Order: sequence, then C-alpha cells, then structure tokens
Amino acid sequence: MQPPTQLAPYQGSPSLPADWPAPLAIARPAYAADVVAAVGEARAKSFALVPVGGGTRLDMGFPPSRDYAVLLTTGLDQLIDYQPDDMTVTCQPGISLAALAGILAERGQRLPLDTSLPARSTLGGVFSSSASGLSRAALGGPRDLLLGLLVVTADAQVVKGGGRVVKNVAGYDLPKLFIGAWGTLGCIVEMTLRVGPIPERELTLAWRAPSVPEAASAARQLWEGRLALTAAAATDEPDGRARLVVRLEGGDERVEWQRAEICARLHAAGWSAEAEEWDADDQTALRDAHAAPGAGDAVARVICLPAELAALLSALAPLQPAGIVASAGDGVVSMRFMEPAPGLAPAIVRLLPAQSRLTWPALPPAARPAAWAPWGPPDGTHTLQRGLKQALDPDGLFSPGRFLAGL
Repeated sequence: MQPPTQLAPYQGSPSLPADWPAPLAIARPAYAADVVAAVGEARAKSFALVPVGGGTRLDMGFPPSRDYAVLLTTGLDQLIDYQPDDMTVTCQPGISLAALAGILAERGQRLPLDTSLPARSTLGGVFSSSASGLSRAALGGPRDLLLGLLVVTADAQVVKGGGRVVKNVAGYDLPKLFIGAWGTLGCIVEMTLRVGPIPERELTLAWRAPSVPEAASAARQLWEGRLALTAAAATDEPDGRARLVVRLEGGDERVEWQRAEICARLHAAGWSAEAEEWDADDQTALRDAHAAPGAGDAVARVICLPAELAALLSALAPLQPAGIVASAGDGVVSMRFMEPAPGLAPAIVRLLPAQSRLTWPALPPAARPAAWAPWGPPDGTHTLQRGLKQALDPDGLFSPGRFLAGL
C-alpha cells in the first residue's frame, strides 16, 4: 500500500465557486488510509475538510464557514468488485458515472440514474448530493440503489454500513444518512450499489405544446394513466419552445404499445398525433440543461405535489424564466433565470403552494437577498440535521456551514 497522502498547497485546481474563500491546502487521496491521514492532519491543525469530486454541484449551499482544505476524491476511482450475476458493484467514489456506465455496459447492465454531466460527475458526488434526473419517480434515486458504504468519519475512523448483498436488513440503515448529506457528515471511500439490465429499447418522444403548464397537465395525465412510463415532463429546453416529453423503455412490443396508446390518448385530447423522436443529442441537451448555468445566471428548484404542477407553472410564468424542466412523476421543477435581480427569490417564495419547497442550485451573490436560504426556509428538518451533525461531527470538521450556520 502507498504511504498516506499529505496535504499540499492549493494551486487553483480544481476551480471553486467565486464566493468561496481560498482553501489552505488540498489532499488527493487514492486510498482510504490517505483520507484517514488527511482527517488526522486537519484535526491536528484545526481546520476543516471539504470533499470535492467532479465539482459539478459546488454552487449549492453556503460557502465553507472557516479555514478548510479541499479533499479531492477523483483519485479514489477504482472498481473494487463487480458481480454481474448478483447485479452488484463495489467501487470507490471518485469514478465518474460515464466510466462506471462503460464497465457495466460490457455486461449489458447499467446504474439506472440519468444524472446530468455524467463524464464529470463522480459517483460520490452524485450520491452525496442525492442527484438524479427525470426518471427518478420510475427507476428510483441514489438511496434506492445503495447497498453499503465505507465512510471515514470526523474522528478518523473507517466505518462500514450495509453490505454487498441485495437483501440486507440487519440493524439501522446508517449508510442512508450520508446520501444527500453533501459531504457534511464524513467522506465516502467505498460504495456498493445495485445495478440492473439495460432495457432492450429506449425511446424518447416529444410533442409541441401551446405552453409549459399545458404540457405539464398532459404529462401528469399520461403519468397517471397506467402506461408505466419511465419519465413524463414539460419543458421549453433547449430551444425555448414548450414541449411534452415522454421517455419509454422495455421490450420492443411494450414500447410500441406505449407509443400507440400515448398518441391515441393525446389525439383524443386534441393534441397532434405527430411526435418527434429525440436522439441522444436531444436527450443530453435536456438532461444537462441547467447543470452548468452561466456566471450570472440562477437555477431554482421547486418540489411540489405533482397534482399542483400545472398550477404552479402558471403562477410562475410572469417571472419569465429563461428555461424550465418540470417532471410530472415527482413534481420537481427546475428553472433557469438570466442575470436575476435580488427580488427574484422572495417573488418565487410568495407564489409557492403551501406544501412545496424551494432550493437554489445556483444563485449569484449579487442576487441573494439578505435572508438568503439556499435550502429553503428553516423547518423541522433543520433540528434533525443539527442533531445528526452534532452526533457525527461535533467539531464541524467536514464541510462546515454548508447546510446551517455554525455547523
């Protein structure tokens, strides 16, 4: 085994958000022992560690609240174990989604996540941010695919949770705590995941729509219509024209039946039966539409009850977003705004229904209101988050302040 990696001076790579303070140092671990050594050194020198993978989601949340070093995980990129017959894979978190997809495809399998920027997004970053795409409601998200984890905690211990088998019900489901924790509770160093077969056929169809709310209403009706869709969405990305987009997958006969049934239902509702078949480039453009906004742009993400999706989009239309992608399966709406004013955030809050939630994957500092809440207004979950942070990282060693001030 190689000797532990030492913290080294940070020299501008990887690039970090403009509003982050400059890190004191950087570590580039290749083994779990390297991460343990970095944690030990950070504790001894009284600064924090911020795990960073591909850097595709660093704009989400608050900047680090005290002196820190970057813990770059892209060197933790090894495949450790792959059992195609059991449909499980174990690997380090620095491997990219695209690299893992290539390995699995050789055996006709996949990790069923349609997350943006797969060539840059690391597995650890995707699971730490609980990122997914339009197929989440049908295929599940990161939590549904996780079987086990190895994590280096803030006291420099390597902790294991779960295992390498699909059925594992012993004890508390500790690994799930680290999914969606944004690197605030520890550093993932190994992951075991459930994989599945690549479907025989995949098909994405798009219809022109009079407006995004009308497309959302049609998408919701199709989603509830017992058609077993993989995704149904309303969008005006990438070319600004409102569309209803439907994704199908499965055997050839099933997909052809779904296509015919959808066309018949839309025709009966007054829609054109003509649909565009989207190729890989069209699908990539939609998937990555809001993943890398311009320096002055904002991206807002709203989660609402799916039944309220069309009404919400109608209410938000006067704010004139430059792009919208709205999923009918789970009520997730992503909106892009070009060079927003400081009044944008409170304006959106005033228009939201009671049971919705607003977060900001990207919002330029100049557009942030005084009471900026990138994770949404404080609620009961913040008390739970504080309790978890105090239990697992009482000294605030990992990503301090990203969720809540003082943690």
